[in-house]
Amino acid sequence: MMHALLVGVSVPAIASAQTNSQAQDEADVGLNEIVITAQRRAQSLQDVPISVTAFDAESLARSNISSAADYLKRTPNVSFQDDGQTGNRGVSISIRGVSDIKSLDNSVINSVGVYLDEFSVASVSNGTINPQLQDVERIEVLRGPQGTYFGRNAIGGALNITTKKPVADLGGEVIVGGKLYEHGGAEQHVTGIINLPISDRLWSRSVVHVERSDGYVKNVNPNGAENSGWDYFHGRVSLRWMPSDATTIDAQVFHTDEDEGHDPTVNSGVLDLDTSSTFRPAVVAGLTPVRDGLDFFPRNQSRVNHNTREFNKNSTTLGNLRISQELSPNLTLKSVTGFIKTKTDRRFDQDLTSLDIVIRENDFDSTSWSQELRLEAQTDQFDLTVGGLYARDKQDKRNHIFMGTERAIGGVFILPPVAAFPAGTPINRDTGTFGIESIAAFADLTWRATPQLEIIAGGRFTHDSVSTGLVDVAVFGGRLLPDVRGKKSFDDFAPRISVRYKLDEDASLYGLVSKGYKAGGVNVGHDSAREPFVDTFEPERLWNYEIGFKSELLDKRLRLNLSAFYLDWTDLQLQTFFFLDPTDISSQVELTNNVRKARSKGAEIEFAAVPVKGLTLSGGLGYLDAKMLSDETIVVTGRLPVDVEGLVIPKSPKWTWNLDAEYNFATPIGEAYFGANWSGRSHSYADLEAAGREQLGRPVFPYRLPAFNVVGLRAGLTINEQVKLSMFVENLLSEDYHTSTGENFGLGGIRLRPHPRIVGANLALKF
Repeated sequence: MMHALLVGVSVPAIASAQTNSQAQDEADVGLNEIVITAQRRAQSLQDVPISVTAFDAESLARSNISSAADYLKRTPNVSFQDDGQTGNRGVSISIRGVSDIKSLDNSVINSVGVYLDEFSVASVSNGTINPQLQDVERIEVLRGPQGTYFGRNAIGGALNITTKKPVADLGGEVIVGGKLYEHGGAEQHVTGIINLPISDRLWSRSVVHVERSDGYVKNVNPNGAENSGWDYFHGRVSLRWMPSDATTIDAQVFHTDEDEGHDPTVNSGVLDLDTSSTFRPAVVAGLTPVRDGLDFFPRNQSRVNHNTREFNKNSTTLGNLRISQELSPNLTLKSVTGFIKTKTDRRFDQDLTSLDIVIRENDFDSTSWSQELRLEAQTDQFDLTVGGLYARDKQDKRNHIFMGTERAIGGVFILPPVAAFPAGTPINRDTGTFGIESIAAFADLTWRATPQLEIIAGGRFTHDSVSTGLVDVAVFGGRLLPDVRGKKSFDDFAPRISVRYKLDEDASLYGLVSKGYKAGGVNVGHDSAREPFVDTFEPERLWNYEIGFKSELLDKRLRLNLSAFYLDWTDLQLQTFFFLDPTDISSQVELTNNVRKARSKGAEIEFAAVPVKGLTLSGGLGYLDAKMLSDETIVVTGRLPVDVEGLVIPKSPKWTWNLDAEYNFATPIGEAYFGANWSGRSHSYADLEAAGREQLGRPVFPYRLPAFNVVGLRAGLTINEQVKLSMFVENLLSEDYHTSTGENFGLGGIRLRPHPRIVGANLALKF
């Protein structure tokens, strides 16, 4: 039992407790309260009857958390896949086995909601947004369906990110820092923050972040992109205007540019089914994974040999307007209006060799906007929220795969001779279109029936109209195919009921039943006769049953939270990709399939403790058992069948854990700290092809994602609250691991993203 308690909540409780405990006597050292907005209002973490992990600004800075993977690996029963597709910040997220579908070609609705200052930003061109985290006040990871408050794309949970708001005081901060990578390469960054009062009731806050790196995967081929490095720019301007004490208006605009080289991946030396079937005659003739003078992962984690000038370019522009109008002391009207526009341009060496054989280009555009209105009433006995939402998303994904100047490797032809099909001849070219129009109405009521008993009931009605198209299609040799479009509407009502009982002032029990919903859609494509087809797939629905215990014990020296859950799925959505003709790359079909029945069950333990003055321990442990139950068959790459009954749901590691320790102490020149973090997870599978590897005769490596343990160290010094120096080491023990096999097609084998040891430092100056 003690081992379980020491393996596992989040870092947030760490920094808050440590920073303030130095000024307290030994008798009253304790954990600070963590305030979250999981129910759209400020509440203590311990008062919210759902499973939440929260990270505050201090812990984000001390732990050098700059992207989603950094905090997700410290959250129980949450996993991520950072396969390097579309660049260094590409990520896919799974919570309790509920995961996003990520694909370069198809556009789909995400399962995990991402909210930036209350506005949904989950619909982006490259799959899942991974926003910059400079000047962030708090990050909350909510597990389970969030239908009555976070009802857009939140069947599995939500990431709720809150930035720091303008205040009435003049001030700012400059942060400079850098990193060194284990196998060569470096990164440098500068962040500037300024808070500027414009008048007594109008304030502004601006953030500029510039980052440059030559990456940690180099290209030995002078004809290709030099490395996997990047140039990032992120700018954010926020305004807060309070024309009266009853009115608060927050406006925000931010823009991010990410200009990157080739993907940060290396070859595994294991051909996937896609490549093996496409080039089957060449494989039979003796074609093996191409080394190009380099080793495969894990012996090689820093070199590729690509002849193509590859790039990944991502841009994001966002606007957000929030108005809060107090109508009376107990009644407030709130409005959230937002838009987000994203663009991805990508050029990729599809054959993954030093030869000019196959090149891929992508141009993705996405726009999303929404309007939300909420009426909030609060009395001593009731909290009531009633609201509505209108949202519209649109995406266009242009895909072009074409031939280069060469056709053979080692004398083995893998494509027809150049004389028949000159360089630039399309292998596959198309534009995928996707749109969704969503209208929702929701309500949530909290009733404090007695001083000990709290009952919460709510529900959300959603109407979604989903359209999908495939247009401007040219297949092998440039032959044109007819356009195909489909449209379908879906309705759903998702209720939630929760009961919370306070055992005393420091401990409570809760029970929760909630429904999650993700809209269905339309599969479109061309059949084996090259005729259009339209096929509808069903909405994904699940019921979440959860019980939990939250407590603060030993005079608030120990925070211990536990939860157990059971998810019951209907029509789980899984995506597959295959060629109608296994030898013809232009006959590709992408389908979203429904698995009729699935279930996920598990538990989470999170804790934070201050055993002695200056020392804070925290951690979390997650257990997950997620399986598909239907006796049905789904076709995967190679047009091979997989019987899904009894298979593990992809992206569902059985165990996730993290343990953190930090010690704060005084020095003659300021307050110092030293900390260590251990995080990891057991093995899992990235997709259905990997989960069904035994049926398909595929090897353990690389299809079974390895279990891993990652250790990090950090240290810092604060002088007069104005100068902060921090140093850190990530992946101290140089653990060899990869989190996805999603980037699979290529003659060098499935592409894997390495995770080298990183050493870095930051210097922050406040004014």
